[in-house]
Amino acid sequence: AGVIAMDTSLLGFDSIDSLSSHHASNGLRTANSDSSQTCSKKYSEEWFSLFERGEISSRLKEKALRLELADCRFRSICWKVFLECLPDSRSDWIITTRAMRHKYESMLAKTCHNPRVEVEDLDLTYNNPLSQEERSPWNRYFEDSELRIMIKQDVIRTFPEIEFFQTSDVQAMMVNVLFYYARQHPQISYRQGMHELLAPIIFVLHNDQQAFLHALELGYIREFPDSLRDDIRELLNPDYTEHDAFFLFSQVMDAVESWYSWNENYVKLDQFSFMPFAKTSTLGLHNGLGVKLCRINQAMLKAHDLAIYTHLENMEIPLHVFGIRWLRLLFGREFILPELLILWDAIFADSLAFNLVDYIFVSMLICIRKPLLNSDYAKCLSYLMKYPAGRNVTYILQLALHLKDPRKYLKPVEQEFDVYSPKLVTKISGRGLVASEATRSFGRSTGRPTTLGIQAPISRANSEPTTLESGSEVSDEESVASRGVKVRTLQHRS
Repeated sequence: AGVIAMDTSLLGFDSIDSLSSHHASNGLRTANSDSSQTCSKKYSEEWFSLFERGEISSRLKEKALRLELADCRFRSICWKVFLECLPDSRSDWIITTRAMRHKYESMLAKTCHNPRVEVEDLDLTYNNPLSQEERSPWNRYFEDSELRIMIKQDVIRTFPEIEFFQTSDVQAMMVNVLFYYARQHPQISYRQGMHELLAPIIFVLHNDQQAFLHALELGYIREFPDSLRDDIRELLNPDYTEHDAFFLFSQVMDAVESWYSWNENYVKLDQFSFMPFAKTSTLGLHNGLGVKLCRINQAMLKAHDLAIYTHLENMEIPLHVFGIRWLRLLFGREFILPELLILWDAIFADSLAFNLVDYIFVSMLICIRKPLLNSDYAKCLSYLMKYPAGRNVTYILQLALHLKDPRKYLKPVEQEFDVYSPKLVTKISGRGLVASEATRSFGRSTGRPTTLGIQAPISRANSEPTTLESGSEVSDEESVASRGVKVRTLQHRS
């Protein structure tokens, strides 16, 4: 596997796999690879504090919502608990893990089709490469090949700034997981954007495996009883990364599947009834994502920040323009990877329905309220399509939790962000947790395609995808909203 240079210490994201040169060639290495930082908290102590006490699930969730898993060396196991890939009872983890991995192996055997080795006594009228019959094994074989090619086209563009994702082994693993998911869920199949939900999962699994190898090398594993040591080795076995990634990804997709689909009957109606300057609430109401965005806009943003709501309404910028990408990728394009993992810790821990996502959405808008309110249409849209760097993910999460449950979570210190010189500005000293005052400026690579979502009037490379749909397929509902944005832009220019 490749090596990336990412100074995660600046984020408060501890380097958890500062491996020796022997292991670094197979893992992820940060620019600041001081093993003393990695070993500041003993491996065994972390395990026992997380998993060897009662009420594992509730305790882990509290830690995630307090942002205490940022440097966790068992993050993948925590995610499995949050997403119910592992039960709350620690004693059942190995049995459950073996059963899930065996289920994946069985699924592979049933899904893989090679007509050259299948039963030869089938009727040759449809068991031949030229047959168009649906039951023809050759027809399915060609469909599978086309699907794999389509998936790979997206996979090879995943996190181009991180070398780990450019290795052939990781890309092949991603293609396999996405392909088997598509075949197991034909109603949704594969949609562009799913690969960016899978990538962080594989990253976290691999990271924990490398942390285990590092602990093994330093002798920390000897501090565990033999039986527990074997359990941890099995849970973090790199031979089953693909298996574990599949089930984690499937659980994530269970929560967001409706965001990747739409009602085609309503789409056809919208095509003919579209009005260029229709209100936000009238666009894209007929699928899960459209309903969700309208609820965020009308019931949440309007209640928590009327000024931003009114400004976006006056600018006639519907949330669909930028919100489709924000939600479908779980904010994967708006934050660098270490920050994104912290967000996902909280999202997964909060609920299986990912209810916290709505509040993070509103919190992100509030965090850039000043530049939004002081901007004209074009500038306002640019902030939303490319969320400004330099914002504090800790503050965004704390504010989101406060919006969701103000009785349980105090309002954090209010902050503003200078979008021209990315740094935090503490506005008032409130009742909440003290936020970091350190300047944070993390440029996001322009190598990644930046247009997953609705087409916006911002110049981009012709090679970049224009929608969240694979290949040339374009969601009619996204196309409708896109045309509205373009018309609005022309009006402002004139």
